[in-house]
Amino acid sequence: MKFFVNAAWICLVFVCQLAHGQVLKHWNNPYFQKILVYSQYDQEKLKNIDNHRAIVENKSGMRLDLIVDDFIDQVTLVLQKNRYEKYQSILNIVKHNSVENFANFLKELEKTAAADKDFKKQLNRIDVIEYSLYGTAMAMKPKLLKNGRWDRLKDIQHIQKYNLLATLPEGRSVLEHFSNLIVEPFITKNFTATKFQKLNKSRVRRMLVDYNYEYLELLANQEVADRELYQTDGYFDYTLRPRKKKLIKISPDVDVEEIANKTVPLYNTIQKLSYKIPFLDFLNHQLQNKIPTGQIEYGTKVYLLTPSFTHHYRDEIFEALREFQFNKLISEEDDQMLQAMRHWVNKNQDLVESKIGYQFKRKIPTRTEIIENAEKISDAFTDRPWLNGKTFFNKGNKEIRYGDSKNLRALHQSFQFFKTTFTPESLAGLAVGTASTIITANPYAGVIGYSLTYDSIHALRYGKKWSQQVVNNSPRRILLSSIMASSMVAGELQHAVTLGALSGATQSVLTGRPLALGIMVGGVVDGALVYLPKEFSQLVVKGMDKNLENGLIEILQTSAKTSFRGFIIAVLDDGDGIKGAKEGAVYGVGESLFKILVLGFRYDPTDLVTEEDIQKYLEKEHNPVLTERAYNGKPMEWNKSDFNRFVFRKNAPLKYTKIYKVFHDPKISHEIAGNGSMAPGDEADVDTLIHESLHFAQEEKFGFLHFIFKYIKSTLQYDGKSIYEDYVSI
Repeated sequence: MKFFVNAAWICLVFVCQLAHGQVLKHWNNPYFQKILVYSQYDQEKLKNIDNHRAIVENKSGMRLDLIVDDFIDQVTLVLQKNRYEKYQSILNIVKHNSVENFANFLKELEKTAAADKDFKKQLNRIDVIEYSLYGTAMAMKPKLLKNGRWDRLKDIQHIQKYNLLATLPEGRSVLEHFSNLIVEPFITKNFTATKFQKLNKSRVRRMLVDYNYEYLELLANQEVADRELYQTDGYFDYTLRPRKKKLIKISPDVDVEEIANKTVPLYNTIQKLSYKIPFLDFLNHQLQNKIPTGQIEYGTKVYLLTPSFTHHYRDEIFEALREFQFNKLISEEDDQMLQAMRHWVNKNQDLVESKIGYQFKRKIPTRTEIIENAEKISDAFTDRPWLNGKTFFNKGNKEIRYGDSKNLRALHQSFQFFKTTFTPESLAGLAVGTASTIITANPYAGVIGYSLTYDSIHALRYGKKWSQQVVNNSPRRILLSSIMASSMVAGELQHAVTLGALSGATQSVLTGRPLALGIMVGGVVDGALVYLPKEFSQLVVKGMDKNLENGLIEILQTSAKTSFRGFIIAVLDDGDGIKGAKEGAVYGVGESLFKILVLGFRYDPTDLVTEEDIQKYLEKEHNPVLTERAYNGKPMEWNKSDFNRFVFRKNAPLKYTKIYKVFHDPKISHEIAGNGSMAPGDEADVDTLIHESLHFAQEEKFGFLHFIFKYIKSTLQYDGKSIYEDYVSI
């Protein structure tokens, strides 16, 4: 009955807002609507929310107190502006008990905004930031094509930095510790991402280190007491690192298999959990409040889980961790966990139905049925028979072995890698993709066949809707696979896409971004640059003595391009485009310096070579026998405009170092990935310039990777002399 009353109230509020024009867009926020319901029917729940003990009842849980305080903090920043100072008194409504008084605060805002259109506009630009159960802020999506986009990007950057605190193993305790700070001009209690932007970052770092020192001192003292209490002296060596992200690490002090393979892995795993504090809440409840606690400055309570305590209660802690992880994965609708439950329920359907009082509609339960009944099933079967008794899961579904030796754990991880890599969907997709490529002689057809097959079988295995799986995943997978397939396809565009993908992949790896995003963004951006004139995409100052100028131009051009790539990658990754642009710029400087040092400075010798020179060289080097063997008699297609697209380099600073000589003779010119590194004396030699540019032609005619394979094969096949060195007709 209460559900229907709440639903009716939400509908009534929503209709009332529509009736008078809905002054503020925030009325529609589901969490605000929930508070409005509580303000009318459940005052006690509002008080609990204000003490961050209650969350919204949904699959993942949200911290309503943080959501409300952050919104009030953003309104506070708006009211700071001179033209809105006259409305400052509105804040008095939420000066005490912000959640309990939030409904009245929102109504007063609405009333004021109705009379001041400019104020209304500023309020509607505020984004409601949602906070998870663990205190992390949900990342906003950037609005690149709308007003206020740069302010929004700055907000996203602050959120990411705030979350670095929230996701520390001691994250929630750290945020509660920071909540005792007085941060002007804010009046709310909780430490939010909006408050974070007003704090000096060096001060935050100092406070965090001070907090860690105090916490670790308490922990060390507690370990002394627990060692004596549980008689574990000499079992552990443990290191406390106040300036590190992972504060504590223990190793066995004695050669006891039980200590090395059970207690140590369990303790270190707990210390690494990003949701360590919520787990310790759960564990403390399971152990009936036995975990020791301490007080840090400002009265912040912390758990003092010591190695000795963990060793004494090891089995109970392990079972609690399995239980907590299980509930977490179910709430997140984890594919592997739900699949394991579906298969087990299928084999024991009669028993399950009798225990939970529910009859499944199909022989194999649907994914939705398992999600809806997961809690009942877990309550009825507390031993979790669908799980391996020796394992639990951490973030990313990586299994942690408990009780095995290091060698056995490593062997198990290797097995799990192959098991998750070579899945039925990936093998079937590979078979269909390969067949499609062979039948159509088009690798892109193979890419589409692979992706559709993979997503179809994946949806079938995990009980997902086929249309949703394909719409959400196939376009991205097709784009990524197409870019990778471009390395085997002939063409100027495909060649540029391949080199861009390689550069983007390297950029992502070095900047800690997802590899797939780097490949896709790098391939798309560099592919687009093909359609720009070389005068813009490869700006070079003419002259044989312009090394410094051309070096500086290349550094600026490359860093500008990689900064743009970094911006896009970061926006797609975590929304922090500004940070991504900075990372990309730094990478671009490094990439351009590497090319200059190893291959040389760019220069422009195009005025030295004519169309006639190129055609004479082709006629001179043409060999009908080798043409037939290597290229099926196809005529050479290469002219002055193609030659002008090639990048020539000279005077590489590292060319005469010992390391360079190991890989290549510095007296010989060579081409690599569209760059011709000219040896001294060859910089202006017409035949050598054409010779190196023709390798570029071969890369485009065969496809970058295809060319490399054929080059290696021909080198091995023809007594060390590659047929490609003859530059026969392509």
